Amino acid sequence: MNPRSLWIALGAARPAAAAVTARAGKVRALRRWRSLAACGVAAALLGLGAASQAAPVSYAFTGVFDVFNGSSNIYTDKPFEGSFTYDPAIAPLDQAQAGAAVYEALIAFDLRILEVPSAFALRLGLASGTPTARIGIDEATNGAPSDAFRISVSSGPRAFIDSPLPWDAFLVDFALERVIGSVFDDALRLPPTLDLADFDRTHVELRLVSGSALFTVDGRITSLVRIDTPPAELSEPGTLELLAMAAGGLSAALRRREGAARPARYVL
Repeated sequence: MNPRSLWIALGAARPAAAAVTARAGKVRALRRWRSLAACGVAAALLGLGAASQAAPVSYAFTGVFDVFNGSSNIYTDKPFEGSFTYDPAIAPLDQAQAGAAVYEALIAFDLRILEVPSAFALRLGLASGTPTARIGIDEATNGAPSDAFRISVSSGPRAFIDSPLPWDAFLVDFALERVIGSVFDDALRLPPTLDLADFDRTHVELRLVSGSALFTVDGRITSLVRIDTPPAELSEPGTLELLAMAAGGLSAALRRREGAARPARYVL
């Protein structure tokens, strides 16, 4: 090929090479934009998952089983201590009214009786997990007998009894009441905070079953203090993992689309 023919051939090749280079640059820019978009969507999904999870509220309490109920047993007049955690953002169950509502919002509950011989030691409650056990709210100005915050825990899934004695089942009713005046505006939301000074009556009833025998003790709350919530898995099982997998799948799908759309390369 003479010099003039070579010059013409090279000149014809330059526009094609420039077009390929420009396309490659656009593909790289698009790839970066799509990666950033995938990261943004993943971050938004993770942020949404975190925002949708309520901040749980935890309290420690003390009390004594000194309320007369016509019977007496080893736990009568004994002090107790415990704690509970609930999710104040959970909506009430169906049939809720302004004067009374029930919530499946209890995350954990623990009660331990103190100052008893080791042979009669007792600790029971609800192991930490997804909100499940019942919390009731009553509001007097909307028809209830009094304002009340009630927790009910009984034998069942996640419930536990630690004791040398062969207890078969238990039921705990924990109540904070305001008989005169009002604490809550209505019963349609759980209180984000609790103050023992707002209530003029408290009650804790513990029922224990062993075979055909039923033992009952009644007590009152003497202190209630806000505490840090113990670490617990409060999200739905695998929520964050599923979000991460979704983000990874989105990124992989974008890469596959880029691969399918990528122009063939030619050596000039």
